[in-house]
Amino acid sequence: RVSSEIKLFQTVSRQVRVEAFLKSGPAQVAGVRTNWALDVHRTLHHNPKMAPKLTEEAIVENPNILLGLSDILLVFKLPNPSKTRLKTCSGAATGSTWESCDIPGDSVLFSFSTDGDGKDDASKRWGVFAAVMDGRAKVPDREKLD
Repeated sequence: RVSSEIKLFQTVSRQVRVEAFLKSGPAQVAGVRTNWALDVHRTLHHNPKMAPKLTEEAIVENPNILLGLSDILLVFKLPNPSKTRLKTCSGAATGSTWESCDIPGDSVLFSFSTDGDGKDDASKRWGVFAAVMDGRAKVPDREKLD
């Protein structure tokens, strides 16, 4: 059943996406994340028995009708396979400036730049620390990370 892995779908700008996963399953193992879109046309093409009951328009209007189905192949695509900036941070490491962020997919590129090196004053030197972990992992306390 689709609902054994996917908890909820949503439609964003006529694109059907997974809003929330229930647990790990074939889609996530294949790399599908919440920023991927369901290719409704190809899904219907690969599941001809669905065609008389469901149309592209019906799925786009209410994608959660898929949750009750079994033995079907869902075809997903990554709408924007190009690199995209997800977060930019600057300033003191206090407050919400440096909050964590969820990164879809299974890879990330970090970039760090500074306008000076603080060579004459150690308190003005810059650095960066990033903890990257599986989204299902328990996030350690801030004290443990520090």
